[in-house]
Amino acid sequence: MRLRRIAIGLAAFVVVFGVLAVVLRWWVKRRMGPPPPAPIVVVLPEVPADNGYDVFVSAVATYVDTGVDLSTEPGVPITAEQRDALRQNEEVLAELRRGLEKECVVPLGSVPVSAPPAQGGMARWQAFRELTRLLVVESRLASDDGRYAAAVPPLLDGLRFGAKLEVGADIGGWRVVRAIQAIPLRELRRLGECQHLGEAELAWALQILAEVEANTPPIAEILEAECRTMAASVGSQAWGRSGRVVGLDAETVAAAVRVERDEAVRLSQKSYAEVRAAIESAPRRWTLSPSKALARMIGPGFRRTVPIDFHRRSERRGAQVLLAIELYRLRHGKVPESLQQLESLDIPGVKLSIIDPLTEKPYIYRVQNGDYFLYSVGMDLKDDGGRKDSINADKPGDLLFHTPSK
Repeated sequence: MRLRRIAIGLAAFVVVFGVLAVVLRWWVKRRMGPPPPAPIVVVLPEVPADNGYDVFVSAVATYVDTGVDLSTEPGVPITAEQRDALRQNEEVLAELRRGLEKECVVPLGSVPVSAPPAQGGMARWQAFRELTRLLVVESRLASDDGRYAAAVPPLLDGLRFGAKLEVGADIGGWRVVRAIQAIPLRELRRLGECQHLGEAELAWALQILAEVEANTPPIAEILEAECRTMAASVGSQAWGRSGRVVGLDAETVAAAVRVERDEAVRLSQKSYAEVRAAIESAPRRWTLSPSKALARMIGPGFRRTVPIDFHRRSERRGAQVLLAIELYRLRHGKVPESLQQLESLDIPGVKLSIIDPLTEKPYIYRVQNGDYFLYSVGMDLKDDGGRKDSINADKPGDLLFHTPSK
């Protein structure tokens, strides 16, 4: 009997202790909040010994700036001045193409953004964009002469150039690279829409675009490169001899920068609709802790980079779908009735996707009198019927890829 009472007492003690432990754990979690997520570790690619980036820098160093506007508009012939600028930079483009055959990683550096192109900084990125415009001028000269097959290789070189410059770039460089890729991509779309490209050229363009997409570094690498660049700048040179500002030491702010980076990386793994909602509901800077608020002030906006990445991927994949439609038209004599019919295209090395990264649904496609509408609803996720074009990530409207000819 006595043993029975002892057993019952022990059992009651265990139950009471278990309940108290559960209650205590709940109380602590409520008071302390959820445990912080584990830090994200991203390893940037190593800079190769024979780096193609050095070759691109060499091309920039010998670039002859004639002061001529190299931008091209559809339907506007290439000027004599643009022809002359291209002729003076033939060796520059040959050097650029030599770099395309090498592995390329943009090295992290601390050169001021105001430095000249030969030294580095944002000026060099702008010079890279001028080299891309030279390639488009080269392409336009061929297309103006009716040599459409010859107009394709310079544009594909421009796409490969932009793709190589993405590896290792920080956010500032990455945004220029996005513009660099858009320049030849826009011209390639124009040639495809005008039905100037043959089956071989369309298939080749789709193969290069598939290669670019497969080799595009994840946004986590871009954010990591920026985080390391910022961490390098948070030192005595930028913060004064004491290494402190508004009562915060450099390491505290550097840690807050890493937290911002990790949050942006986690955000990039969500759908665009979730990203948009999270950014709109994010707390204002003045409600944050001093270290986190300062991290957001000195940073370029890790969170803002994520929706721009969605916009860029939607643009590039939409261009792939457009070129695939034109290839289908060549092979079958008519446009497909639905985008699903593009899956029947047999293109070596190309696994075509008709899914828009912004909506995770197929791009909007409507056939009209033998022609078609092809567009994405854009960053605002509102369907404007393909009537309102938005080429910028921060503007409302649709991303138009093709509308029926009037």
